[in-house]
Amino acid sequence: MGSLPEIDLSKAMEAVDGDSELLKELVAMFIDDYPRQMEEIQNAIEEKNSDCLTRTAHSLKGAVGNFGAKKQYDLAYQLEMIGKEERMNDAIEAYYQLENEMESLGQYFSTPEWEQNL
Repeated sequence: MGSLPEIDLSKAMEAVDGDSELLKELVAMFIDDYPRQMEEIQNAIEEKNSDCLTRTAHSLKGAVGNFGAKKQYDLAYQLEMIGKEERMNDAIEAYYQLENEMESLGQYFSTPEWEQNL
């Protein structure tokens, strides 16, 4: 595993009004859902579907924003803007960067250690 993702769990706890059990549920849902979102983004890029890219990247941006995951948020935002501006040729490099960061975040949340930081 690479380096730990930079996340702000205090921001995440704030988003759930300090309810650590709710946060754990949100993380579990996120772990189940983000691979589908990444696949949708990849398909949108392959199909040059800028509307789908914009929509899916925006949704993913909101999800990672809840965890204070700045790198992932910034990359999802970048893909959202690429879709919005229909610059699909710029999308693949940003996608690969996001994929790498999402893998790191997913691995982090797949271990019980992250809960010790709540």
